Amino acid sequence: MARKIKIEFRLGFTDRVRMRGLTPCPPYLADRANHQGHDLTLFSVTILNFLIPFSVLVLNSQLSIHHMSQLSQSVSIHPYFKVKPGKLDAFKETMKEFVARTATEDTCLYYDFSVCGDQVSCRESYIGAAGVLRHLENVGSCIEEALTLSELCRIEIHGPAAELDQLRVPLADLNPEFYEHVTGVAK
Repeated sequence: MARKIKIEFRLGFTDRVRMRGLTPCPPYLADRANHQGHDLTLFSVTILNFLIPFSVLVLNSQLSIHHMSQLSQSVSIHPYFKVKPGKLDAFKETMKEFVARTATEDTCLYYDFSVCGDQVSCRESYIGAAGVLRHLENVGSCIEEALTLSELCRIEIHGPAAELDQLRVPLADLNPEFYEHVTGVAK
């Protein structure tokens, strides 16, 4: 039932946007996002003959619009935890608090956890270095709790050089690996 509501909301929003002169993304992209469990619709709008792309992400009927220049400045974090024996269920409970707190952040582009045996990974992205720092402040107590249940094996931070440079000193204690963006595709 909830799945149906989310899809109807996305289509309804697409119809309203179409009437305002915005162009929805090709159906195959929306189908791919729906297959992955997300409602994702990409739009572009022409204002004074300039094409301005937007990403519109609908999760649990909440709408978030980010200009593509914000996406190009995004910084992603990839921490990997090794959970202590018998502590995985407790770690999963901590994940819920991470997600609840992160859901309040307007600079978060995506945030999710994956588990493989006793290893946990978090895939997360924010608009710029400032978004990363606000997130880490917001979930500080969750990180402390997670570290009582696990060991931080490594942490990768990916993004544009200018954004990474703003994170090197504040995150030095975590000993992260910084991956500078070189090239890619943005749709």
